[in-house]
Amino acid sequence: MSKFIRTAILVGVAFVLVSGLAWWYLVRVRTEPAPIKEVSSVLTSHTESLHEESDKYNYTVDVVYPVVQSKPEIPAQESFNSELRSLVRNMVAGFTAREDVGSSARDSVSSSALVARGEIALLSAEAVSVRFSVSDYTAGAAHPNSYVVGYTYDLRKRARVGLADLFTPGSSYLPYLAEYSRRELLAQFGDDAGALGDSIQSGTEPKSSNYQTFVL
Repeated sequence: MSKFIRTAILVGVAFVLVSGLAWWYLVRVRTEPAPIKEVSSVLTSHTESLHEESDKYNYTVDVVYPVVQSKPEIPAQESFNSELRSLVRNMVAGFTAREDVGSSARDSVSSSALVARGEIALLSAEAVSVRFSVSDYTAGAAHPNSYVVGYTYDLRKRARVGLADLFTPGSSYLPYLAEYSRRELLAQFGDDAGALGDSIQSGTEPKSSNYQTFVL
């Protein structure tokens, strides 16, 4: 299975999970007690950016990402913003530290580039979910690699939300996600599903590595 097809399958899996998980999570968290004042705060968002260029190593970085603000201000606001800024810095650091972006790219005619755009997928009193669309190009390559990064944060617990956190502990949620994702992908691809059958089958197997990226 080619890297392009594998990426397309994983992106498709992330997409089909969005609506179902968003509904489930909001229903779940609203059945829990809300003992803090943060629930009544009004949340809005704006964007920040990180731009970096290196003539020495022949690369550019261009990342735009959302941060939240609230009235009145709440501690979880800065906690989320700090966590997301850290994620962005780590994304950029991982890109610039790669050997193919460093010394091996200096003599290339083209430039390596990391372009990422983060947008709010969910903004509520309970949680914030951000989806990054990322284009990662290595100098000299035929085309960039495109992928999605998801980040979901529980404002009440001040902690990142993992996929397992959305389900009852010990429940067999992966087989359910596998069946749901496979059915939705087959429907989305329609007549082309036959040619992608093996890729869809392997890309939706009930294992956590297939469902690392999600947004609400």
